[in-house]
Amino acid sequence: MIGFPKHLNCKQDFYNLLDEYPDQVADRAGLLLASRTGWVTVGKLAEDDLGITDDTHRVAEITDDDDVVIERYQEQYMEDPNAEMFRLGFTVEELEAMA
Repeated sequence: MIGFPKHLNCKQDFYNLLDEYPDQVADRAGLLLASRTGWVTVGKLAEDDLGITDDTHRVAEITDDDDVVIERYQEQYMEDPNAEMFRLGFTVEELEAMA
C-alpha cells in the first residue's frame, strides 16, 4: 500500500493507520461522527394521520408519476442505528478520542 487508503473497511484499519496518518484518521473519524445522525423513518402514517412536524420530526411523502401522494411516513432526526460507525463497531467515545 502506498499512501493513505481510499477505503477503511473495519475498526482495525483505523487503528493500524493512526500512528502513520493521524490527521487523515482524525478526519475520517470526524466524518463518521458527523454522519451518525440523520432522518430515520419511524413508521407509516394512516391516511387520516397528519403526523408530527417540528424541528426533529417531519413527514415524508411518496408520490406516483402524477404527483399524487400514495404513501406518507413519519421521520425523526436522530442517531441512525444503521450508521457506518456502528457497522464498523465504533462507539462515540472511541471516535472522539481519534478526532
